[in-house]
Amino acid sequence: MNNSGMDQEIDSHDYVFRVSGAVIKGYEKDVGTKSSFYGFTAYSLVSSLQILGRRGFSNIPRGKHVRYIHFLEGARDYEWLKALLLNQNIRKGFLNHYGQRPWERFDEDFMMDKYLVVHPDFLRYMKNRFLKSKSLEEPYWRLYRPTMGAFLLLTALHLCDQVSAYGYITEGHEKYSDHYYDKDWKHLISYINHDFNLEKQARNRGTEQPELDASARLPSVEQVLPLDASLLSSRLTSSLLLYGHYYATVESPTSQRIIASLLQPEPLVLAPLGTSLRAGSRQRALDGGLESGKSFKPSAELEEPKPSRKQPSTCLRSVMARAKADPKFGEVFRFDTPVLMWDQHFTLETWDRLKTRHVPYGWQGLSHAVVGSTLRLLNASANRHLFDRDAFPGGCVRCAVVGNGGILNGSRQGKAIDAHDLVFRLNGAVIKGFEEDVGTKISFYGFTVNTMKNSLIAYKEYGFTQIPQAKDLRYIFIPSDIRDYVMLKSAIQGSPVPEGSDKGDEPQKYFGPEASAEKFKLLHPDFLQYLTARFLRSELLNTQYSSIYMPSTGALMLLTALHTCDQVSAYGFITTNYEQFSDHYYELEKKPLVFYANHDMMLEAALWNSLHRAGIMTLYQR
Repeated sequence: MNNSGMDQEIDSHDYVFRVSGAVIKGYEKDVGTKSSFYGFTAYSLVSSLQILGRRGFSNIPRGKHVRYIHFLEGARDYEWLKALLLNQNIRKGFLNHYGQRPWERFDEDFMMDKYLVVHPDFLRYMKNRFLKSKSLEEPYWRLYRPTMGAFLLLTALHLCDQVSAYGYITEGHEKYSDHYYDKDWKHLISYINHDFNLEKQARNRGTEQPELDASARLPSVEQVLPLDASLLSSRLTSSLLLYGHYYATVESPTSQRIIASLLQPEPLVLAPLGTSLRAGSRQRALDGGLESGKSFKPSAELEEPKPSRKQPSTCLRSVMARAKADPKFGEVFRFDTPVLMWDQHFTLETWDRLKTRHVPYGWQGLSHAVVGSTLRLLNASANRHLFDRDAFPGGCVRCAVVGNGGILNGSRQGKAIDAHDLVFRLNGAVIKGFEEDVGTKISFYGFTVNTMKNSLIAYKEYGFTQIPQAKDLRYIFIPSDIRDYVMLKSAIQGSPVPEGSDKGDEPQKYFGPEASAEKFKLLHPDFLQYLTARFLRSELLNTQYSSIYMPSTGALMLLTALHTCDQVSAYGFITTNYEQFSDHYYELEKKPLVFYANHDMMLEAALWNSLHRAGIMTLYQR
């Protein structure tokens, strides 16, 4: 829709349907100004206002002639509806944390006869007859539903005589940005809990009849929307615009490459807040931790990596000592697993072994020349160890790993964090303005090129305009893609990126003009395989999306610290009461913590809780 100039055509329709983040101001010439119906769920309405408030979407469409179509997708929608009818605040559940008083979302002209609720039978009918996805045959079938845009378009098709759709996915969608209001070009994205390919095919089928499901019965029009008779009897034309949903995403199945939505720094949201992969798994993860069994069982398929020569520690109360003494974690930790990779690892034997595993656990599909030329530059002694123990004589090396969770807002943990010998930070590590809560010290910055670049864009408005730079700072590369090897090589050589998606990029602007090989650490693919197989073996690995699953950046940094430091404290990581806090500590308005399909945050939460209870690490909680 960006630069489409479709405003007059859209506004010429009798009725215009809009949905989710319906940004109009500044884009009137492309999307028009007329709004007749606004479709939403309680979650999509609240999250759209929170995420797009700074982009001009500060209110849902309002006006004397605007009507509201509410699609009931879960319990929170009924909580919203009850609070609206009684003109009360929502008293429990997800929306309660955001101080929602539904009536305040509408203007002074609002009356309940402008509020329309879609019949659940109609939703079921649309799903079963038009958009019966193969996702319903998968273990995560409970999560699947057609998009808000699909529901609203099908609603219009059942009520109007002529329907035009604008802003929907089409063939050739790769040419356009995700949303028309994106300031920077972004990939158009597909959703794991939606089936965009099916929706695209449905819109292209024209009059072709969909496969019918005998269990789906169409309710009467009066059951669908309580529109007045004069509206239903008129000859109508309608225009419907689809706007974005705020989940991160995965590219089409043909490539299996991970793409990050710039609204969320890490990709692939499987479900909104409070939804789990399988019934009961969320509570089981929180309650059971390691004791729940299978999630932490070592993999029989895990290749035993060659032992790594480690600098000995004289600390008596170390992570290693406590883990080995623990009856459960003693069987999980393998402290001789190599954490880092350097030039001596690039042998024919290693290449033949790792080329059979996809990134980040191996080199499948990667260029032998690129990987080899990068590793040959990691030839200094500093590339073999995360830090030099000789710099910390006669004691325990204490490390703090600082995540970006909202629990740190107002925590005043800055001094406690800076009191550690070493401090790890990652992704959008905003410090300025939050020194009292998160400190200022930084020893290591962990990232993938993808998360680093996305963080610079997504968190620019919060002051994250440059990744940390300092003389004693070291960078930990997580090799999740070929671009990580290419960027690392260019950074060491001090030259522009020669190829790939980052071609022409200047590494100096990220790492400084004098970044030598000694400043860079590269996590070993065997280490990432070991961490995933023994600590974070998610149920996602048993689905068709197993190739995109990996632990989060925060999890990898924390587990790296646990395998190298003597004592570890974790700040800003997910805890059992995560719903009380915003997604990130630097957000001015509270936003829900989201869950990603290429990560298993509830499994990670259970692991941190178990490690804390075992005394192996300290997890900051409040």
